[in-house]
Amino acid sequence: MSAFEIAVSVRTYELDMLGHVNNAVYLNWLEQGRLAAMEACGYAVRSLKQDWLTNIVRIEVDWRQATHYGDDLVVTTSLESVGTTSFRLRGDVLRLPDREIVATSLAVLVWLDDEGRPSPLPTDFETRWRRGPRDDGARTQGGT
Repeated sequence: MSAFEIAVSVRTYELDMLGHVNNAVYLNWLEQGRLAAMEACGYAVRSLKQDWLTNIVRIEVDWRQATHYGDDLVVTTSLESVGTTSFRLRGDVLRLPDREIVATSLAVLVWLDDEGRPSPLPTDFETRWRRGPRDDGARTQGGT
C-alpha cells in the first residue's frame, strides 16, 4: 500500500516543561497526516459539505524518541486493513534527514452515514489508497 506524507517542523508552543514535544501534539500531527491522506485519495476535507464522515474508535501511539524545537519531521500515513465499515491506518513520525522513527501509531476509523451511524465503506475506498499520492499538493503540509 502507498504511504502518504506530510512535513512538520516542531514549533516552540508544542514543547513541554522538559523542552521536548508534548505527547498530545503527536496526535495532532497524526490527524493532519490522516486528513492529508484522505484528501489525496479524493475525499475532500476542506469543503463546507463533506460527502464522507469518519470517527476514530481506537488509537494507540508508541513513542520511541523525544523530538525538540527545530526538528524537521515527516508524518507518513498508510492503510493497514479494511473491514466492512471500518479501516485501520498506520501513522509514523520520522525525523529528518535520516527518517529515524520517533513514534508509530495505529488508528481504527469507522465510516459514518449522515446520521452518525456506521456505514459500509465506499466500494472504491481501497483502490483509492492503492493508487497512491497524487501530485496535486494534497500530500504535503509544512509547519512553521
